[in-house]
Amino acid sequence: MRMFALFKYPAKSDIMLQINDLGFAMTTLTHERVRELFDYNPNTGVFIRRDQTYVRARKRVGRNRSKYQTVNIGGKVCYAHRLIWLWMTGRWPSAEIDHVDRDGRNNMWSNLREATSAENKHNRPPKGRWPKGVGFYPPTGRWFARVRKDGRMLYLGYFGTPDEAHQAYLAAAQRLYGAFAVGA
Repeated sequence: MRMFALFKYPAKSDIMLQINDLGFAMTTLTHERVRELFDYNPNTGVFIRRDQTYVRARKRVGRNRSKYQTVNIGGKVCYAHRLIWLWMTGRWPSAEIDHVDRDGRNNMWSNLREATSAENKHNRPPKGRWPKGVGFYPPTGRWFARVRKDGRMLYLGYFGTPDEAHQAYLAAAQRLYGAFAVGA
């Protein structure tokens, strides 16, 4: 792997750019450096800048870009929940970070958990008019339930009402997804 400093100025060289074997850029920001730069309150989810030389020292950091809070470190924008994971555990997350309550700006430690991409997708709100896992089949006038597992759609049967179909989805989702099952 090759290493390059992002900036030629020492104050901004906190983040090194690391080019991996596939040619993708990765940041190498250490646990010690994050602890040096920030304080974090796990009960409130607030990240505070510690550096006294910075204009906004001892102020809450993070911007609400899209649905996740971001933090700027040396000109590099990072997701706050990934930095919090590094701050708390001492290692970068191996996959994705899931927000249990589906609010990407709620960075309380109790609301964050490590998840695979598939597990994180189970924790999504429903799309469309009907409850999650429910569809309508017009030729029969009946409702059906379905659930996705390992990239395959599993059909759970036809039902007389959307509520019955949704109950079948909830039971299957709880069995297949465990803690990542969402009933909304």
